[in-house]
Amino acid sequence: NLENTLKAFLIKILFKESLLVPPDKIDFTKIKRILVVRQHDPMGDVLISTVIIPNLKKAFPDSELDVIARPQLSEKDIFIKSPVIKEVIVFIKKEFFSPFRIFSFIKMIKAKKYDLAIVAGSTSVSFTSLLISYLSGAPVRVGYDGEFFGKKLYTKAFLTTPVPYDATVIKHQALRNLDILTYINIPVVNKEHYMHITEAEKEAESEKMKQNGISKSADIIIGMHLGANVLSNRWPVERFAELSDVLAGNSRNKIIVFYGKKESGLAEEFKRISNNKVFIQEPIPLRRFAAMLSLLDVFICNDTGVLHVAAAVGTSTVAIFGPTDPEQWNPLGEKHLWVRNEEKKVLSIRMEEVLQKVKELL
Repeated sequence: NLENTLKAFLIKILFKESLLVPPDKIDFTKIKRILVVRQHDPMGDVLISTVIIPNLKKAFPDSELDVIARPQLSEKDIFIKSPVIKEVIVFIKKEFFSPFRIFSFIKMIKAKKYDLAIVAGSTSVSFTSLLISYLSGAPVRVGYDGEFFGKKLYTKAFLTTPVPYDATVIKHQALRNLDILTYINIPVVNKEHYMHITEAEKEAESEKMKQNGISKSADIIIGMHLGANVLSNRWPVERFAELSDVLAGNSRNKIIVFYGKKESGLAEEFKRISNNKVFIQEPIPLRRFAAMLSLLDVFICNDTGVLHVAAAVGTSTVAIFGPTDPEQWNPLGEKHLWVRNEEKKVLSIRMEEVLQKVKELL
């Protein structure tokens, strides 16, 4: 298309091919400042890519690690308040069209003198992310080779160490992100999503739960999220309500129902159908939502971004999958279960199937 043609033209005029740095030529002793660029893709994809952060910090415990994230969908809030991230740099893409702001941004990231830049991600190659890594001035810049995505020109210009992308292998997206590290000989010791929630944030939400008659110490707290951005991923509300009624049969079980900003109709339908009184939580900011999820015993949801928020804060999950392959997208680990049938349609998944998975985790 016109945009890609223009980008290719500008690259050919303005940039030379980057000097390649093979993995075995990277001097780990010189890596003191690391930049992770993760400013593209939806929130769930961003959360999956967070698996690289604890592994980088484990490999370089004395390094300073910064992350570039965008403000949309509160993605910057995934990374703030982390004890292993020194700074979250918020990148606003439209500032590329303001010469003063973009030059200020370039000056700022160059002044940090990064030794290593990692362009995280596994489903696409972002021109902007690659360009940011290049503009950082880091002598080693690592990310996926753009050949499979039809963007070989981008990675030849901006990366020193492009990682081969093998599309013939079906692999979990978290592992694809980790392959970026293993390619440059950084050991993988952790395969879980990462989002740090402070004790103060947890305590604040725990107090709000108590005001609604829910106690972390006395109750089994089960969360349900009714929505999904993709309509074909939405399990019917009446089945969530049916599941809630069954679980509420145990007096220790306390149910919290969540929904998204544009999904109030789902919550109204749930209230109309359900035979039991449950706590319905209206939409709240991402970090408050994540803190609430961290207090749950299990979280039940559709295949959507909130699934990865729950996994990132360490909560057990049961995910309901339709067309998307859970072997590639469900969070890794024994406490993250999923339900999917041969038809690959959420409409044909029975309540009893989801209930069985919940029982396995409780």
